[in-house]
Amino acid sequence: MLTVKDLIDINYIPQEEEVSLELLKEFYEDYLCKNIYIYTLMDGSEIKLIFRDSTEIFHISGIDHIYSGNPMDAGSLIKGIESKDITMDSLQRTNPAAYKDYIDRIRGMFCLDTILKKCEYLWFPKGKINDSKINVRYLLIKGIDGKNLHLGIDTYKENRPYFARTFLVTEGSNTEKFIGKADEKLRVAKLIVKDKCTDDTLYTIDRKTAIDQADKFFEEIVDRWIEGEFRDIIYDYLKNCHINPSGERVKDFTNSKIRKEWISMLRKHIDGELEIIRDNISKLDPYWTNKIVAESERKILKVYAENKIDNYFYIENK
Repeated sequence: MLTVKDLIDINYIPQEEEVSLELLKEFYEDYLCKNIYIYTLMDGSEIKLIFRDSTEIFHISGIDHIYSGNPMDAGSLIKGIESKDITMDSLQRTNPAAYKDYIDRIRGMFCLDTILKKCEYLWFPKGKINDSKINVRYLLIKGIDGKNLHLGIDTYKENRPYFARTFLVTEGSNTEKFIGKADEKLRVAKLIVKDKCTDDTLYTIDRKTAIDQADKFFEEIVDRWIEGEFRDIIYDYLKNCHINPSGERVKDFTNSKIRKEWISMLRKHIDGELEIIRDNISKLDPYWTNKIVAESERKILKVYAENKIDNYFYIENK
């Protein structure tokens, strides 16, 4: 059986036998409800998210649907979990068909910490997902184990804290079902997590700064390579380059094979510094480090490095 500590940064969706409703209640009360999550999105929006108390589990997890037609409410569910009268097994016995439909939502709830730290935001400005009855302003989305897990959040009033309203799971042909319905998919620029009682900052994830810093690291590596190793490569290349009758070197640097060779050389040079870059980026964002570094490397190699190579070749070739 997993513990609350095991659910922090969990990277997979737990199996039924690894978890319990008692653990979910403890996770909610002793961890999620003690924090305030303050997000700044890439479009400048600020979202303050709080979890009120464990009674929210009843609706968010879909357990209310399992008890459809039965005398059960959120408060009674929590009391039943505390007395050990309500368990995963009792849920299944209560309504086997509904349990089968909602067990993935219940299991996914144990991944809420990971979703909160690694999510992107799907934005529904009208406060409702198109072609549905789901009222949310945002879906926090994170892919785990081939499924997309979505925490739906909403607010009663502008500039007031957001709260968790629902939890959705999509997979297979429906994996990106809600992405297509959103007006925009927004990345998190910054996340500050505070203690709800003391207002002390527990930790900060500065994703936008991490992205900017990664780009800067790669640009500096490219610049050093261009002015160093590449200078010798160009010198040898131009020395052996064909001279046309008018005395000009043939400018065949746009030849795709040659360009790929040069970029490949640069990539090998970069590989030697990736670990240092990751170490620096992890101090700003330990959760998206690999993603940020990989995306930045592709971007810099595709645009910045190619332009630098072209410009340098042009100057040396004149």
